[in-house]
Amino acid sequence: MKIRALVQRHPLATYFILAYAIAWGGSLLAAGATRLHGNPLSSMQLALMMLAMLLGPSTASVVVTAIVSGQDGLRDLWARMRRWRVEGRWYGVAVLTNPLVLLSVLFSLILFVSPDYRPGFNLLFGLVAGGLAGFFEETGWSGFATPRMVQKYGVLSAGLLLGVLWGVWHGMAGFMGSTPGQEAFWLVEFVLFWVVTLTAYRILMTWVYSHTGSVLVAQIMHAFFTGTLVAVLPVLSQRQTLVYEVIFAACLWGLVVVVAIAYRKAQPQQTLEPRVTAAR
Repeated sequence: MKIRALVQRHPLATYFILAYAIAWGGSLLAAGATRLHGNPLSSMQLALMMLAMLLGPSTASVVVTAIVSGQDGLRDLWARMRRWRVEGRWYGVAVLTNPLVLLSVLFSLILFVSPDYRPGFNLLFGLVAGGLAGFFEETGWSGFATPRMVQKYGVLSAGLLLGVLWGVWHGMAGFMGSTPGQEAFWLVEFVLFWVVTLTAYRILMTWVYSHTGSVLVAQIMHAFFTGTLVAVLPVLSQRQTLVYEVIFAACLWGLVVVVAIAYRKAQPQQTLEPRVTAAR
């Protein structure tokens, strides 16, 4: 009962601790001593780490929701995961944001830098990876964390904080799955892509969720982010990777600035406050 009361007093902290514990603990168990001894992981170990990552936020969301809000909370979560009646423009934002930005960056780099940036095309892998990441992760990030954080901090601050936590959450699996002997490059890429870039995208996702209250739309937006990256990114050198990531991050942050300015001009008397039904 003391544990239950503690969780009910600190639901967000409990959610993040559990999401991290499952993802990071599972990644460590899957990798074992292999990576720590400087050896690359097998395909099976990588798959097990992916499973742990998917189960982290989704399991934490269901467990903490059940403890804090019981059956009513679980029904509310399920309802928001099925909320598809939203304005069509939000589906457009969810589907097109990352493909348009990413492809614009790649084609610009082809034109001005090198043909090595020519996009690949692995549609099936992109669909599978994007669908799994979007469904399982957003059951937690958007299903549990986002509505509570938006109510507490407002859209921009909530998106910024959640984006950093979301990015850092990828750290353990990212390190374990990185190439042995290239830790310095991994660290730079981790900060640049997994923290800086993902934070910008999470702010955009939080803005969309604040207008729709739909976990489904958030799942779609996440799926198209991951799926597009997996499907079209070519194999690049380390230097080429960093060039693309710097420009990609800058474009997403530019979009964040445009959205924030446009929203404030449209509603000059208001801050970016949530317009969603609170999760129980």
